[in-house]
Amino acid sequence: MEQFLSKHRIRTLSVAILSLVCVTHCGFSGEKPRERPSTAAPVIQDVDGFTIRVVRLTGGSYGYEIRKGPEILVRQKRNPFTGSEAGLSGREDAMKTATWFTRTVLKKEEMLPQYKRLPARILSTRSIPRAIARELHISID
Repeated sequence: MEQFLSKHRIRTLSVAILSLVCVTHCGFSGEKPRERPSTAAPVIQDVDGFTIRVVRLTGGSYGYEIRKGPEILVRQKRNPFTGSEAGLSGREDAMKTATWFTRTVLKKEEMLPQYKRLPARILSTRSIPRAIARELHISID
């Protein structure tokens, strides 16, 4: 009987140690894992009734789409400051540019009577002045 109790204690002790190791190293403590703060810009964002979606382009650059409801108003696949096919270098730059474009260009167009509005395809092909890139702290070179 003494031998059985000794084996039982060893087994119980082994299970307790294994449980402790798993709790501390495997993340089974019942606590929520800490989330790392995200420094990346959101991929989709609502701005003044428009939806901006940052898209990844070939070559690792970024562009954006701007929608009003289900309709795509702007699909920017180039760098709007330089006209380069390379797009913008980062998600944050694409989101800042799209937000600026939405608030300064699309909102003004929306206030005009329908007959005076430019088609979205024409608006999206216009380049944005380099001074705006500097104002938004976007590197374009």
